[in-house]
Amino acid sequence: MNLVSNLRNHQRWFFVGCIAFGALVSRLPFLTESNGNIAVLPYLTTWFACGFLAGLLVPDSPWRWGIAMALGPPTAAVALKPQMTLLAPVMMVLAPVAAIPIVLGAYIGMLMSPGRVTTAAAPVHSMPPAVSSRLFLLFVVGLLVSAIPVFFVPTASIILLIVWAGTAVAIAATSVAWARSGVLKGTGLAIGLVVCGFMTAVIYDTSTGGPNHNMLPFELMYVLVATSVPAALLALLTRWLIAVTSTNRGK
Repeated sequence: MNLVSNLRNHQRWFFVGCIAFGALVSRLPFLTESNGNIAVLPYLTTWFACGFLAGLLVPDSPWRWGIAMALGPPTAAVALKPQMTLLAPVMMVLAPVAAIPIVLGAYIGMLMSPGRVTTAAAPVHSMPPAVSSRLFLLFVVGLLVSAIPVFFVPTASIILLIVWAGTAVAIAATSVAWARSGVLKGTGLAIGLVVCGFMTAVIYDTSTGGPNHNMLPFELMYVLVATSVPAALLALLTRWLIAVTSTNRGK
């Protein structure tokens, strides 16, 4: 507990330490294959474990530690190879995508952290049970729709992207219209389901000798852009239609 308390009292240094730690981890030899490509399962498992450890040690806003560790690899690349400086902006843009498994591990570590505390400084407005149950139902249905086609659709088929985009749009709009969630929450739920479907595809391909996913961060960014933009737009449209309908009824 003393270590946890000390780290929580010096979170700026912990952030810097996470960057340095991420730089060191990125140099581990088993994260890449002999041809230089990403070894998908060791890569995801290692970064997830790093995030879990960070969230366990300092559970306050653990997303920060995921971002910090994701900044480590480009920092190490520039430090070891100055000619990579021109690519640094591109690598920094990809950092939030690379941080996804780290942030996920960090939040799970936060839930298990002995230093986790709850404060009552501000009132907490709990979600109505009906809304919560509807969102949970949408999550389960969306997860099944996103993951099951992975086992039946041919590898490297655009059908999966179409399924994920359609699922994201449907979940985002239904969350706003039926579950009465906000646009941000509905879009976030849709994006989370797409990430679950994508990671299912990566794990399945890796375990069955399918595509290597050597460009994993770029693939994930492409999938996120292709699915989150239409999901967010339709969620906004749905919210606007609900507002217009409510206004007309009130007249």
